[in-house]
Amino acid sequence: MDEFNKEIGEKINKYRKSLNMSTTTLSKLSGTSQSSISKIENGRSTPDIKTLVNICKALGLTLYEILPDSISSDFTEDNGYRTQLSTVLNKMSDSEIQTILTLLTTNLIPVLSNLMPMIVAIEELADNERELLKKLFHSISNN
Repeated sequence: MDEFNKEIGEKINKYRKSLNMSTTTLSKLSGTSQSSISKIENGRSTPDIKTLVNICKALGLTLYEILPDSISSDFTEDNGYRTQLSTVLNKMSDSEIQTILTLLTTNLIPVLSNLMPMIVAIEELADNERELLKKLFHSISNN
């Protein structure tokens, strides 16, 4: 078995499993047959570039992330948190991601300087917005 194929397959398998995704789901999302996904993950098949790109898109990865380390290390710099963050984001609902984007684009420094204004701000949220915030904090604390 070719080491190049083996390492690509292992990485695809690792990322797919980190997303709790089945080979059937990856197959549907990438437009690749399930048997091809299985062969690639087991290192028994050399995928063409189009197939790799489609698999990467389905997994939310770049090509560099699945290439063997000996090749991709020259192109990427990973601080160890990218994969973890990507996995967490991929598990979140659209509303949770929207809440995070809102929090990131809102200047919270004045609010955080005094806890009371933050409590007031949360109380002023609409019920559905407060529920989204509650779900966000719950999802973060359970990971």
